[in-house]
Amino acid sequence: MLISHSHKFIFVHIPKVAGSSISHALIPYVHYNLCIDGELKELVASFFEKIKDKTSHESLSEGEACVVNELIGHIGKVSDRQFTDMYNDADPGIFAKLSPSYLNETYPKVYSEFLLHDTAKAVREKIPTSIFNDYFKFAVVRNPLEWLVSLYYYCLQKKGTYLHKYIVRLGSFEGYIDYLHRCKSDSKTQNIFGEIYWETLSDYLFDDNDNCMVDYIIKMESIHEDFAKVGKILGFEANLPHKNSSKHDHYLNHYTDETYEKAKFIMNRDLKLLKYSEELSLQQKREQVNANLTLS
Repeated sequence: MLISHSHKFIFVHIPKVAGSSISHALIPYVHYNLCIDGELKELVASFFEKIKDKTSHESLSEGEACVVNELIGHIGKVSDRQFTDMYNDADPGIFAKLSPSYLNETYPKVYSEFLLHDTAKAVREKIPTSIFNDYFKFAVVRNPLEWLVSLYYYCLQKKGTYLHKYIVRLGSFEGYIDYLHRCKSDSKTQNIFGEIYWETLSDYLFDDNDNCMVDYIIKMESIHEDFAKVGKILGFEANLPHKNSSKHDHYLNHYTDETYEKAKFIMNRDLKLLKYSEELSLQQKREQVNANLTLS
């Protein structure tokens, strides 16, 4: 979850849906717990002011670069290790924009959490109701069947993690789909992710009565245009870098007729609520994609 008090927005970060790219683009506007206490706060505030116009690390003096690197490492260790990844290639001057909610007592003590993939329901429970209701909430989604492929290959690439361990046990993408299909058929709420519920895209954005809990849903298929609309609504401009991608070819190539139908069953709620077509067969879908590629 990312939150901005200056621009009054909340970004609900769904795994494997451009969340890292969005988070990186939003860094200058979000508010973050810098985990700096006591007398050091005043020194840090003074330092932020000094480097606020610095737009690259090359423009920092040797001493300034040392302080910036120490701050990044400090935050990564004590609060959120993904902050280090999010900060890569960012302007050092953004620290001056990150600091107000932490250093200024008038801001709410509600901070961004780059690492956590909180659902909208979880966000509503952890922050004041007035903030949740008043702030503009948005998220990014993608074709649910494409999401299943991306999630599988991302977990497969993340060697050394418990997600990788569970995915490898399933043997193949077909085994992964078969397993999720059995879980869905049996209404299981615990599966490959261990002792936590396996949320799908719709679980992040809708309540138990299928009411959408965010104000705007960006679709991956039109992410640049949709993100520009969000920026216009909130009053900022930002470019989207391509971050944290899983490596695989077109998602349809990973399905057989059987696994495609199983995947549609697994993601039935997501397909309906997010308004993605589920009527075409795999062959018809492939023909549609090829036709679109020919036209483009």
